[in-house]
Amino acid sequence: MTSVGTLITANAGCGKTYGLANSVIGWMIEHKRLTGDAGAADILAATFTRKAAGEIQDRILEHLAQGATDADELHAFSESIAITPSAKSEEVQAVLEDVVACLDRMQISTLDGVFSRLAKAFLLRI
Repeated sequence: MTSVGTLITANAGCGKTYGLANSVIGWMIEHKRLTGDAGAADILAATFTRKAAGEIQDRILEHLAQGATDADELHAFSESIAITPSAKSEEVQAVLEDVVACLDRMQISTLDGVFSRLAKAFLLRI
């Protein structure tokens, strides 16, 4: 499967967190359909602040939980993720289970955190 990067930039209060969370969910649902795994451990979402990173992770979990249990909520975010066919609650629940199982491996972080991990990975061992 080919990885696709998305850059979302906008002013404060424009819905970046909502949009990013739903984009990640849409990608995971499609990945699950293709591979049988949501691919949550393959996610990298980076932002400027720890607070924003926490909000992104919270929104992903919240939207998945709501979509798995509430048909109206599922319909609302299914429209925004624009996948065909629309997600079913069973699919969303399965993705939620995958996300919870590998929550410690999801990379939702600050840009500083991403660059710090990259630098540590390529340190010269002298």
